[in-house]
Amino acid sequence: MYAADTSKKIRAVVQAKAKAGERVTTNPPYGYLKDSNNPKNWIIDPVASEVVKRIFFRKRKVEKKSFGDFERVRKVTKIF
Repeated sequence: MYAADTSKKIRAVVQAKAKAGERVTTNPPYGYLKDSNNPKNWIIDPVASEVVKRIFFRKRKVEKKSFGDFERVRKVTKIF
C-alpha cells in the first residue's frame, strides 16, 4: 500500500499547487518561454505567438466545420 499512498499524496500536492496558481509543469506550453530571471514565470515567445494567433484565427474561420476540416486547412496553410 506504500506506493498507492505515495501516489495519492503526490497527486494531492500537485492539485494544491495548481489551485494556488503555481506552475505544475517543468516545461512551458508552446508559445511561452521560461523567464531567465525567474524560471517559475513564463513569458510569451514572440515567434510562436504569431503561429498560435494564426491557428486560432483559422480555427475561428472554420469553426462551424469539423475538426478534420480544420486539420486540412492547417496543413494546406502550413501553420504548424
